[in-house]
Amino acid sequence: SYKASVAHWRVEKPVYNTEHCINCYFCWVYCPDSSILVRDEKMSGVDYVHCKGCGVCVDVCPTNPKSLLMFSDYESNENALSKWPKKEEKKKD
Repeated sequence: SYKASVAHWRVEKPVYNTEHCINCYFCWVYCPDSSILVRDEKMSGVDYVHCKGCGVCVDVCPTNPKSLLMFSDYESNENALSKWPKKEEKKKD
């Protein structure tokens, strides 16, 4: 139900980093709660009222590093963004 909030189930939340997103919409397609917000054909964030913290969006994100990562529900998004991993270099054989 769109009107019911399941956010109280959440222990971890997905945090969105705009710098790494390629707007592939995988997170939007696979989110079971329709919690991924898209505006003007670009991802704009996460609806934390409806997000239950399942992590599917993080699992399907193809970017390096991922544009969505799971952090504690009590951690601020600003603090989480400051801890974002750097891009992993590809190993040459």
